[in-house]
Amino acid sequence: PPQDLRRDDPQFMSYVRKLYAEFGDQVQGLMWNQGGPIIGVQLENEYSRRGPQAGDQYILALRKLAVAGGLHVPIYSVTGWNNAAVPNGAVVAVFGGYPDAPWDDSLHQLPAEEVYEFRFGNRASGNMGAMASAPAKNNHYHYSYPFMTAEMGGGNEDTYHRRPVIQPDDIAAMMPVMLGSGVNLYGTYMFQGGINPKGKLTTLQESQSSGYPNDLPVKSYDFQAPLSVFGEERISFRMLKVFDYFLNDFGSLLAPMPSFAPDRVPSGPQDFSMARVAVRTNGTGGFLFFNNYVRYYSMPNRPHFQVRVDLPGKSLDIPAEPVNLPSGDYGIWPFGLTLGSLQLRYATAQLFCRIANGPDLTYYFIATRGVPPQFAFEREPGVSIETRGAQSHRDGAIFITGLTPSLAAAIIARTPHGITTRFVLLSPQQAENAWKLNTESQHLMLTNAQFFANGDNITLQRDGNPEFDFTVSPPVAIAPRATAPVREAPATRDASSFHVTLPKVDPRIDVEKLRDAGTVPPVALGPSFSWRPHG
Repeated sequence: PPQDLRRDDPQFMSYVRKLYAEFGDQVQGLMWNQGGPIIGVQLENEYSRRGPQAGDQYILALRKLAVAGGLHVPIYSVTGWNNAAVPNGAVVAVFGGYPDAPWDDSLHQLPAEEVYEFRFGNRASGNMGAMASAPAKNNHYHYSYPFMTAEMGGGNEDTYHRRPVIQPDDIAAMMPVMLGSGVNLYGTYMFQGGINPKGKLTTLQESQSSGYPNDLPVKSYDFQAPLSVFGEERISFRMLKVFDYFLNDFGSLLAPMPSFAPDRVPSGPQDFSMARVAVRTNGTGGFLFFNNYVRYYSMPNRPHFQVRVDLPGKSLDIPAEPVNLPSGDYGIWPFGLTLGSLQLRYATAQLFCRIANGPDLTYYFIATRGVPPQFAFEREPGVSIETRGAQSHRDGAIFITGLTPSLAAAIIARTPHGITTRFVLLSPQQAENAWKLNTESQHLMLTNAQFFANGDNITLQRDGNPEFDFTVSPPVAIAPRATAPVREAPATRDASSFHVTLPKVDPRIDVEKLRDAGTVPPVALGPSFSWRPHG
């Protein structure tokens, strides 16, 4: 009977045992203890049932079946919202949030979502699920474990009654907010859209006829995700990639750093009166996170934006003089970090990635829209600094201003031993078009075409235009081989540029109407609509 599902019932769990064993067979060789990439297994989703054979007993039984089925990982997780069952010491609670709530019963613009506000109190907050929501009673368990997310919206699905159109900034702005809130595992759902399979008895999709409050598309689960159901790169893919590259190269610095709230925080998601900031630091260095973007709403410019970070024994103003933070800006500014041969006091630009070729290092930064880029370095005896900008010296630091984004090094530091550290400032568009190449030496490739890599093979793809331009920095000695002749522009000290023209293809597409749509069903909501996250 249905009441025996999702509890430690012998008959139901016999089927779970078979399912988990099948999972285990299919991923053999890919588990963490086998040298593979799988580090975690989620045991249940949005589970809050209590009573005989339910709750913690059921979750613990699932964990045993996962281990018996060969799913050996460091992390077993369950979703942490909606008063979830989270047995302490056995599983990790994971969280999430969305830029919009297509399951909401409103047909109009929603209030500002909390995913654009730093979370300093309750990890379980968020506009999650279309069910009665209550604060997690075991919320104190959450803080014994790293802050992880499994369901940060990479887009949104469409429902029949509510069809939000998600903008790229809606997706990307959530990432610095959650990282600044302390998240150490950022899970995007969905990262790539999909297609629902055909069911034997149902469509396998949520619908009012199957007891859900919403009607969703029968087949499409494209989700407006960073990668479409057909693998196409959306703009949000490149905007998330900017943060992913940062985490790949600097995540080991960020992960041990706890999150700190400012002395004043907004009263709620609807409070736009003050800047939204957070700091993660180890006491000497760290990162300043800021967000001045909220979906649907125009945030005010912050004409005197400056944050004072109180560290043990000193205070640091970022930046030294207030700047205007435009509406719509969001990002991460580093401070107190050792970068190659220099100690960075702070930068009003975002760290992007790092390239190493021998002992020499190149650090790539991204200019913040509308904010003059400024770098402040501690004075290092014997280290010489060249810059395309203007230098000034005060308070024991070297301040560099007047920089414009370019592939040419903005700052070059050289030690007496001949080791060079370069700092390159990219524009946001350049960073979104930049991809790391890990060949015999490390490079960045800049292209506005879609980029796919498989080992040393790179595929560039675009629709409707057979002309391809790409730039490689630092420059390469030998032009890459391609499926068409490669034309190389004269190389500069900083980059090599190439052009490829493919044969033009004009596919013929015939469209035939099969039938009229007929009567459009009225908008209706299912009986279980009782959840509203706002207020």
